[in-house]
Amino acid sequence: IQQLQQSSEANTLSHRHQQLLVSTSRYTDDTVQQLQQQGYYVWRTSSLSFALSEACILPTQPLRWPVKQHQLPLHILTPRMCRALVQTKPRSPPAAAIIPTNEVFEDRPVYQLHYMCDTSSQQLVLSPTQLPTFDSAIKIGNTTRCLLLGEGLDLLTNNRISQLLPTTLQRIAWPPQTDHFRPTSATPTFFALEAEASCATKQQLPTFSLRHEIPMSPQDLRLWPFPIVNTPPRTQPQLRNLREPRRVDVSELFNSPEWNAILAMAKSEADEFHYRTSAPQHRHRRRTQPLIISRERSLALTNGCIVDLRPCFGSDGTIVSTSAIELVPQRATSNLNIPFMRQQAQALGIQDEALFDELEFGFTNNSTTPCQTRIYPAHNGAYDHYDEVDKSIQHDCDQGWIQGPSQYPLIWPFVAAPRNAILQYKGNGKTSIRVTTDFSEMQSPDSINAGQDLDLEPDLHLIRIQDFLLAVAILVAIFPEANLWSLDIMKFYRQLLKAPEELWQQGILWRGQFWLDLRCVFGDRIMVHKSSRVANFFVKCLRVLRNRRHTDLVRQRSDKLPVAAYAFLQDRCKRLGIDQAELSFLTEYIDDQLGVAPTAIMAQDDLNEAVQFVQACGFPIQREKIVGPATTMDALGVTIHIPNRTATLSAKFISKLEYRTNAILHASTVPIKDLEKLVYSHAHVACFVPKAKDFASDSFRYYHASKHSRMVSLSNTFKELAHRFLTFAKSQPSIPLAPMLIFPARGHDKRIDIEMDASGDIGWGFIAFGSDPTASVFYAQGRWDRFEKDWPINEKELIVSLYATLMLGSKFNQFFVLEAIDNTVAQQVARTNKSSSLRLRTLQRARANAQRLYGWLSHQQRIASHDNDLADSLSRYDNIAFQDAVRRRGLTPEQLILLPPSQVARQTVKKILSQVPNAKEN
Repeated sequence: IQQLQQSSEANTLSHRHQQLLVSTSRYTDDTVQQLQQQGYYVWRTSSLSFALSEACILPTQPLRWPVKQHQLPLHILTPRMCRALVQTKPRSPPAAAIIPTNEVFEDRPVYQLHYMCDTSSQQLVLSPTQLPTFDSAIKIGNTTRCLLLGEGLDLLTNNRISQLLPTTLQRIAWPPQTDHFRPTSATPTFFALEAEASCATKQQLPTFSLRHEIPMSPQDLRLWPFPIVNTPPRTQPQLRNLREPRRVDVSELFNSPEWNAILAMAKSEADEFHYRTSAPQHRHRRRTQPLIISRERSLALTNGCIVDLRPCFGSDGTIVSTSAIELVPQRATSNLNIPFMRQQAQALGIQDEALFDELEFGFTNNSTTPCQTRIYPAHNGAYDHYDEVDKSIQHDCDQGWIQGPSQYPLIWPFVAAPRNAILQYKGNGKTSIRVTTDFSEMQSPDSINAGQDLDLEPDLHLIRIQDFLLAVAILVAIFPEANLWSLDIMKFYRQLLKAPEELWQQGILWRGQFWLDLRCVFGDRIMVHKSSRVANFFVKCLRVLRNRRHTDLVRQRSDKLPVAAYAFLQDRCKRLGIDQAELSFLTEYIDDQLGVAPTAIMAQDDLNEAVQFVQACGFPIQREKIVGPATTMDALGVTIHIPNRTATLSAKFISKLEYRTNAILHASTVPIKDLEKLVYSHAHVACFVPKAKDFASDSFRYYHASKHSRMVSLSNTFKELAHRFLTFAKSQPSIPLAPMLIFPARGHDKRIDIEMDASGDIGWGFIAFGSDPTASVFYAQGRWDRFEKDWPINEKELIVSLYATLMLGSKFNQFFVLEAIDNTVAQQVARTNKSSSLRLRTLQRARANAQRLYGWLSHQQRIASHDNDLADSLSRYDNIAFQDAVRRRGLTPEQLILLPPSQVARQTVKKILSQVPNAKEN
């Protein structure tokens, strides 16, 4: 506030879209109207005004009016505005939520609040952590509890708190009269209710399964934020001890018994290769055992250094010298255009310095594995497909990625991890062999992978196919002619150099000969993190270059842009911010780049620019895998159909699933890795087949119970489950590109709120509010007859919900419904779809069937009895209390429409309960 007072914009609107505008004078009506049109919420007092951008609260529920009924994200209520909010301890305390200050209020310390998290009851939850304790917080009245925004504003305008505010505001008269204004075209947003339910509850409720089949409306998608993906982290370059390598005498190594033992193992491995490949019936028998030389002994043979032995060998492979060179960090020679990449990063503000450092000096995994000599024979798969292993090694040698062969090790000490060849089914009857390096070293606790601490890496955020589908849905909602494209980077891992100081991890023993791999390998677990950061760099650069190109098109009013593009950009810039004002979307999953653009021409431009940029960085593109522009495309196991706005499981994925399922079901025992792949395939099926979600947790539960074993004998139950998932996948159902998986907030045009109540001896009542506060409000009431009076109150409360569904379903077809119930039992039965009472289960089944009939997607919320004044007065036939509540709610008599009691609904309930014994008869 002090900074704003000193600026010339203190009492005027900024030309930029600020998050918060503050003025020490009262905004005029014209200023308020202008702010409303720009998407601001405005508070105006006699001596203080501030306007809050809707972009601040767009990810959360929009403001309800009056303000005391809504809760803002806490970062809006900064310590400048209110520094003494009091909160209860949440179930999951956020870290560093409250920070102590030197101020004291009523002999209690005051804390600054810097964090918030929402709960189902729409209250701000904070936790005093570390130094502060809950007992030392300020109490409001006689209680210490969660505060709503209205209470926070009351606290802000209280005389007692004025001393905590900046001195420039202490002269304001307390409490000021406050006016509230909302944006003229506020966008309905959403809050997720799935977080309140357990996994089992989600799968049982009809609401959660039906939502996957209902698309989001174009009005919602127009101002829906693009997913935030492929964000480069900020890192610092690694500290490297750059120095000239020393010469090391290795004569002791060449004359040691360990050297002879290694040569003997190489001969044994060559004999085993001949034995295993010439006699396939004995391929399961392993004769060569791993050879391990301790760290102390390995380093003692080379004076404590990791050395490069290649200078010791002549052109014929014999030892011609005993002077080796120490391996130290140094710049590596690469085919990548690293200066170009650094230049682009500096120009575009990408600050992942550690990534460019590793591109220049080679990639490291910083594994704590002991620096000892460990040599392993190959896995069975390498012997089964030895010709593919030969081709792979020869190809990498031709590319300069592998050096060898040699009859002696090329590095000392060194690890020769086991090679493997894995048969992969590519779909449509095609298979391929992937040659890998097992850095887990046969599950050794001292392996290279086991010694890696991935927590030291920047956070890894791999994109999900759902993120890309949402972006496609946003653009398709505005641009029906949108097109897709994709490309694949060739051998992504192998384009990245390994750091010289870690080359000792890259040894290979194959056919009795030694090789040295100079590139990153498929099998090093840290490479998912490293390669994803390269992908983040690509996406960030391409986004900036694309935005510059699109900006030029907008300025030139180019014919390439569709007419709707200008309004689309303007609305998103004003309401969501400049970062969300984009005409196309692109992302990358490791080596697969995906994009979508409003037209085929724009998609082709994005694709051409991506190909040129990636190749300019030195990475080759697989030309045969370039797809697009197209309106239908396969990506990450999903087929995207723009014409019909749906996504389905791809035929390739279904073919792979069938192959994996049949391979497992026809085997007596299954490797745990194969079971893991199948289970995660089941999870992918459940994302696109809503009815399969009920069984996904069963599949994971079986896997987690079995993963301690290397080989698993499948139970009949899991085999039936695998058959079921294969049937689900073959049915090829489709879901919308952006399903309505989130519950709309109040004010959405497809939501109604129903408040309901039942009295024990008099009757029942409910009232339904639509999205428009000036629209008609339907309500109904009825009296219990002499038979119904004997029913338990829990059943009566649930009956009112069934009545509301039957009487309102035809008027609000395919709506989202929030039921406010003041009976805990009825609320829990409706939410969890289960009860120990047979009669409640029967009523709930009838209620769920009725909601399916009318397409209702419902959620239940607890309402306090004193807040349920309308439905309570209806159930008691208290007309005076009802009229008073109507006036308090701001309703007019013209809005109220009384629905006559439905005799069909009443007879339906009686018929249902007549077939079920009551509690006494039970």
